[in-house]
Order: sequence, then structure tokens, then C-alpha cells
Amino acid sequence: MTPVEMILLGLIILIGVVIAVDFLFFRPYGKGGEVMVRYAAVLFSLWVVSTAVFGSRFLVARIPGVFDLNLERICFLLMMVVLVKDWLKGDGRQQRTAIIEVFALIFAFICIVSMIQHGFKSSSPQFTSPWNAFINGYLFPMLGFVYAKCYLYDTRDYTLFFYVLFYFGVYLSIMSFFEYFGLRQFVFPGYISDPNIWLHLDRARGPFLNAALNGFALSVGYISGIHLLSKKTGVAGLFHVALLSLFFPAIFCTQTRSSYLIFLIMNICLMAFYHAGFPKWKVLALPLIMVLAFAVLNLPRLASSERREGGVMQVEEVDLRYALIRRSIMMFFDNPIFGVGLAQFVPKSYSEYRGRAPVPESSEEQIQHNHLMGMMVELGIVGVIVYVTIVLLFLSRVRDLAIAARMTKDKAVEWNTVLVIFLGGLSFLVLGLFLEPSYSLFANSVFFAFIGLSDGIYNHIG
Repeated sequence: MTPVEMILLGLIILIGVVIAVDFLFFRPYGKGGEVMVRYAAVLFSLWVVSTAVFGSRFLVARIPGVFDLNLERICFLLMMVVLVKDWLKGDGRQQRTAIIEVFALIFAFICIVSMIQHGFKSSSPQFTSPWNAFINGYLFPMLGFVYAKCYLYDTRDYTLFFYVLFYFGVYLSIMSFFEYFGLRQFVFPGYISDPNIWLHLDRARGPFLNAALNGFALSVGYISGIHLLSKKTGVAGLFHVALLSLFFPAIFCTQTRSSYLIFLIMNICLMAFYHAGFPKWKVLALPLIMVLAFAVLNLPRLASSERREGGVMQVEEVDLRYALIRRSIMMFFDNPIFGVGLAQFVPKSYSEYRGRAPVPESSEEQIQHNHLMGMMVELGIVGVIVYVTIVLLFLSRVRDLAIAARMTKDKAVEWNTVLVIFLGGLSFLVLGLFLEPSYSLFANSVFFAFIGLSDGIYNHIG
């Protein structure tokens, strides 16, 4: 047995023992009736982070002829064990509504039918496997939604989740600094700074190996940290503000316009709608001064039209997206009802539409850069309608929670909590305007986690 396999086996045994203790002895309330943070919430938070960091490039045990085992898959398996265990014990809460689960199930069925028709495997090793796209983009995140809905409806449970997102963002901020200034010896895990893995372009791309996804994670961590600031006082509050200040230059280090836009929208919404007992501009004054100084020092790069410089004047990428939109519309009208097949945009685009709708030729430039547009091409109008319905149901939950927050003193439905949940979902939707995130398990898991929070709290206060 290799050292990696021994470590993973030890983790399985350790977490398995904890689950056994939970199964036999755990109670969700303390002696005085005070709600405690449940192990299930800790496990979910660990899984979300592991989808970004502890994947196959970091720590993996390869079982020949079966599957690869890593921390992310172990955590997910244990989450499903917890769900099944509680269902068998009859501990599952009575749900006020399960309409989102119904549409998630319908969408999963559409994806499976699409793969049955067009294939579960990619036509070439250079293309994404439909099965992997289904698991990372929809199946696991939607199961994560069910888990979050069942176990993260209490204040302490979802506050723990916010803490994990925030400190994960702090880690990304520190790594972004090292990446941007070429201090690769300090980047952890080391594969992040390997220029031979995907497109590096001297941007801060984090463990995602993608600067836009890194910016999304930073923005989600930032809004979580802003929400947690109200729980800090004195020296702890100052330290927390100092950590929040790291996010501003870290976003710049991604050198990606989608990251700039998401971060800008988050701050505007926080300044406009977040309820605070202090002048919000005072909290943001130090971070804003830091980022303005950083931006002035790097103004030539910001104003550059070169992709590798990370400037905002990259006209070539805009032209590329317009070309992809034209090609996508053409592909959609050729197969409007059920699409060309899940994860089939790139191979179909590359093989059948290069001459009909010219796009600057490179393997990267064939990739879809819009989530709903890509879904429209691959799953047709049927798939898009179901997915958009899930999004609209999420927004409906947020609206209901916002109304409840105005009318009740229940801490489970505070206005600021509702705002953070909404912004977490909104950040993913904005990200989807600039790239196709279906291959990112982390981004989709975070999005469906916020949907789970909204639906779980909604059911809990009903």
C-alpha cells in the first residue's frame, strides 16, 4: 500500500468512526436546548472546499479497474451515507415543499436521456466527457442541494458554512499574491503554478486552474466575510477587516474582467442593501484605499489590450464571444428542442460548424463562454426551461425569505442572511455570462448550496 493510499484509508476510518458515534449518540441540541453545530454541516463544508483543492491533482489513490479515490469523493460518499442513515432512522424533517427537487430530478433525467442518445463518453480525449460534465455540473451539486437543505437550515450550521467560504477565500487571496508576483515556491498546492497545466497567462488562477473561477470563489468568500463581520468586536473585528482587505488586491490579481464585474456588483449591493449598525463606508475605506493604490501602480496593465496583461481593453476576447454566440444560435436552430447532446458543443462545433460560422481557431477558442447559451445548444429549449425554472424558484425563495425577514424577529431569517444567500447565487449567474462552468464541481456546488440554504430556511420557518 502506497503512502497516499494509507493516508486516504486513515481518513476513511477516522471519519467513519465519527459517523458511527453520530449515528449512535448524537443529538442536535445541547443540555439547555441550545442548537449546536452539527457534524453534517462540518462534513458539507469540508466537501465544498475539497471540490476545489483536494481533487485528483492533489491527493489520490488509484484503484485499478475501479475508480480513483480522493478526499472530495470520500466526503461526498459520507454525505450520502448521512442522508440515507437519517432516512432509515426516520429523522428526516417534514418538508414544506419539494418543488425544486422535482425540477432537479427532471433536469437530471433530461441529461441522462441526452447521454443515452449521444453517448456517455467523449468522442476524443481532447473533449470533455459528457458523464463527467453531468456529475460535476449537475448530479453531485444537486445532491449537495438536497443535503444543504436538510442540514444547513439552522443559523449556526450555515454560519459555519460562511466561515469556511471566508477562510477559503483568505487562502485564495494569499495564493493570488504569490501567483501574481511569481513567488511559485510559496504556492500550495504546487500544481497551481505549473505553467504546463492548462493556460497560465500569469494570472492568479488558484486550485481551479482558471482565473475566472478563482475570482468567483474570492467574491463568495468576501460576501461571507462581510456578513461575519457583524459577529466580531474589538481586536477580532480589526483582524477580520484586515483579512477582508486581502480580497481587493486578490481580485485584481486574477486579471479577469468577469471577476472585476462580480466583485463590483457584490460591493454595490452590499453598500445599498446590507443592514449595519455602523457607517459602511468606514469599513470599506481601508480596503478601497489599498485597491486604488494597487490599481494606480498597475494602471498600464489595466489599460492594456493584451490578454496576458489582464487589461480591460481586450477586444479580441469580445469578438470571440460574439462569434461564438452567432455559432451557438446557428447550432440551436438546427436542433432546437433537445439540442446536440450534453457536452457535445465543443466536438460538434469543431467538426461541423467551423466553416459555417468562423471563429478564431484554437482549442481554447472553441469552448463555450456562456452557461445558458451552451445549455441551450446542448440540451435544447427543454433543458433550458427546466434549469431556468430552478433558478426562478431560487429567486422566489429569496423573495419569500426577504418578506419574512421584514415581518419577523426570527433570527433564522435575518435580512442580511437573505442578502448573502441571494448574492451568492447571483455571483454564479454573472459568472455564467462569461464562461461555461458546468465542468467546475466547486462553482456548481456553491450555487446549489445557496439554493439549498434558501429552501431549507424557507421550510424551517414555515
